[in-house]
Amino acid sequence: YKRQVMNIAERVAKEDFPIFIGGEAGTGKKLLAKKIHLMSERKERECVLVHCASINEKQLELELFGMCDRPGAIVRASGGTLILDSVEELSERVQLKILRFLMSGEFYSLDSTKPISLNVRVISISKVDLRQEVEEGRFNSDLMYRLNIMNMKLPSLRQRKNDIKILSESFINNSKSIEDKV
Repeated sequence: YKRQVMNIAERVAKEDFPIFIGGEAGTGKKLLAKKIHLMSERKERECVLVHCASINEKQLELELFGMCDRPGAIVRASGGTLILDSVEELSERVQLKILRFLMSGEFYSLDSTKPISLNVRVISISKVDLRQEVEEGRFNSDLMYRLNIMNMKLPSLRQRKNDIKILSESFINNSKSIEDKV
């Protein structure tokens, strides 16, 4: 299974459109997003991860869009990749701002009236089905379609029983490495 995912990741890394990665918690969505960035033409630029569920709306807006004296994640990811983790947690207002950015390549920092134009690849991650979120009125359908140009769904570990041994060995090796450093 891992080889199939990596083959797909290698192909989409060469393209330059938004990617949506779905799957249950612990399936490796963030790891895959970072791997796609590292295989892309953008690998020399920043890859910025924003955890959309961990902060309130105002802090998230500041984190994403920044202010003149404090660059936001979009500016830091200029020419690189912005990863939106738990994208389903974006408020309606922030969803509209992200949608506007994806449509035009422009956004406004929180304290400016002058648009900022940047080229950033967006990879969004969610453990929930965005289509269902749209149907239930919790997510903007236009934004879902913009984020979902390429959709990769990672199966749960229950569906990847052959990976259990590989993951266990990796965890053991990593824990030994950490113990050696302590």
